[in-house]
Amino acid sequence: MSKERLFYVKSNDSWHSYDFLAQRKNDPKWRQAFLEADALLEQEDKKRKRRNFTILLVSVPALLILVLVGLYFYGSSGEEIVPKREISLNDSTSASTMSADSSETIDTSSIGQVLTTPWGEQVTVLRILSNGERVIKEGYSPSDLNSDGVLTFEELSKVEEEANRGNQQTYQQQQGQNGQNYQQQQQGQSDQQQITDQGQNNQQATP
Repeated sequence: MSKERLFYVKSNDSWHSYDFLAQRKNDPKWRQAFLEADALLEQEDKKRKRRNFTILLVSVPALLILVLVGLYFYGSSGEEIVPKREISLNDSTSASTMSADSSETIDTSSIGQVLTTPWGEQVTVLRILSNGERVIKEGYSPSDLNSDGVLTFEELSKVEEEANRGNQQTYQQQQGQNGQNYQQQQQGQSDQQQITDQGQNNQQATP
């Protein structure tokens, strides 16, 4: 238990507590001692408040600075470290050359151009793909060879050319079959004529 604070009274050379003096503040014998004790306590209270204010004034900015520094280092440490990959000069040169070549092969000047397919159908170029093929239709088409949802002029031309080759082969087969039939008919007629001639010769030879 803390000891109660005592104040010195000069008039009777004694020490008394603040409560003892406060109870006798109206007594002329003790009033001066009470006023001195009260002034001393008030002065100490002002010093304590000023000291607390100074501590608060210094500690709040310091705390804010610490918080900001902590957030800065925490944010920087949370960033992902992307490992650097060593790329040789040949790889970088070849990659740049390939990108340059791919960009140069794409020619957009043919967009809007009207083309004619092998069957004589006219189509309009809508856009150019990265591989240089010219898109003439968006959406499903039976001539879409790679089933990517777009029909290109090259795909349609290939389908029509294959169909033309198929028709030509069928026509040639039909022509060959007709020629064989004609030869067989001619051979049959020749054989029949020879038989007829032989019969007539036999009749003439008989007396």
